[in-house]
Amino acid sequence: MNRTLSVDGADVIRRKPTTLVTIFRDAQRHGVKITQTTQRLIREHLHLIGEKERHDSAFIRPFLDVLGWNYQVCETLHEMHRVGIVCQLFPEFNRIDCLVQRDPNHIYTVDEHSLRGIGELERLRRGEHKKTAPLLTEVMREIDRHEVLFLALLFHDIGKGHGEGHSARGADMVRDIAERLPLNQDDIAQWEFLVRQHLLMSHLAQHRDTHDPRLLAEFAHTCGSVENLKMLYVMTFADMRASRAEGLEQLARPAARRGSTCGRSPASSRGSSPRRTSTGVPSASAGACSSSSTRSAGRLRVLSREHAGALPHHDAGSTGAGPLRAHESPARGVVHPPEAEHPHLFVSTIRHVPESEYSELTICTPDRPGLFSMIAGVLTAQGMNIVGARITTSRGGVALDSFRIGHQEQIERVLEPERWERVQQMLAKVLRGQVDIAATVAASGRPSILERPTHASTMPPRSSSTTTSPPTTRSSTS
Repeated sequence: MNRTLSVDGADVIRRKPTTLVTIFRDAQRHGVKITQTTQRLIREHLHLIGEKERHDSAFIRPFLDVLGWNYQVCETLHEMHRVGIVCQLFPEFNRIDCLVQRDPNHIYTVDEHSLRGIGELERLRRGEHKKTAPLLTEVMREIDRHEVLFLALLFHDIGKGHGEGHSARGADMVRDIAERLPLNQDDIAQWEFLVRQHLLMSHLAQHRDTHDPRLLAEFAHTCGSVENLKMLYVMTFADMRASRAEGLEQLARPAARRGSTCGRSPASSRGSSPRRTSTGVPSASAGACSSSSTRSAGRLRVLSREHAGALPHHDAGSTGAGPLRAHESPARGVVHPPEAEHPHLFVSTIRHVPESEYSELTICTPDRPGLFSMIAGVLTAQGMNIVGARITTSRGGVALDSFRIGHQEQIERVLEPERWERVQQMLAKVLRGQVDIAATVAASGRPSILERPTHASTMPPRSSSTTTSPPTTRSSTS
């Protein structure tokens, strides 16, 4: 039997305009649907919600009650948005209503994307992702103030209706919206933080070395509290539509362990070397890999095999894309593309895994400042989509950098040797200083990880001095 809720004519709404909002709360509480006739009456009386009513808790409180309920939050918000209540209560939402996102990663309009994200959080709370994402499920169930979390996700892209820099724009708008809501200052600050930083975690998980202690310290400092970290974690999961969840976990777990220092500046760690991950690579003299030496090509080949065979496999997939197993053995399906005239600069391998829709490029070369950015920039300029990276350096100064490239094209196009040869040719020019890769990427019009977020500016630079410690996993900020 279908259970429905309705009002007895327009007079009910005119006498008590708050019914325009409270009826959705009541329908949610009782698990019933609002009749089509009543929905039509609501549309016809939206004008009863004006500027005064937007500041009236009698209208706003029922809306927050919807967000704070344990069931059917997404469905109820969809109904409210469909009849125009959300845009009427929050005119700022009009700018993203049915706004198309010109981004291949977003298949929904901005408003629909935000609402679906809330649905992802509800599924997480119900335990639907418990087997595949147990930590996320546990964290979601530990969060008490769901209203703030759902508000953040509902408004996280509100700035997209106003041009570039939507995160900062949206956070500024949230401050103005919050003045109309019965929230305390802590809730408002948390809401603003989540909107301002909603891209941070996904950026770090995809483009930075999530094993770098300095990065983790900076991230924990930015979050400021464990509760902020928890909310940002599950919110990022929902925003990314459950993709790369493991990569987020590599940030969330160690950052949560730093909970006692959240909000403190990581400056105390500056000047000291981060804890290094030993890979057991045999020692090599610093001069053994000089790019000007006639022995360099042979030495690079030998060192690349020694270095590769000793990599720790348990944490090789630093972005959550799975283990980067191209290092295991050059004989395991790894193809060596033509190296043209630059074997003394670097040695490379490429491994294609069509069934998992990725290819893996590994570069072995003498380390230098900015090496990671150089290689990543070359791949970006060549139209390749980096979905994972692992970067390691021996104490002799030999870098072994692996990049996982997602397949966005037909496999025949991916397997073309000429395409990978072009990558090598450009990389050789970049390493020789013949090409400004940052300018090349900018000219290509493609987004790049070379554009660092402003929060990274406070991180201490990596020392270029030779160390006697074991080989290290390098930060991708080089």
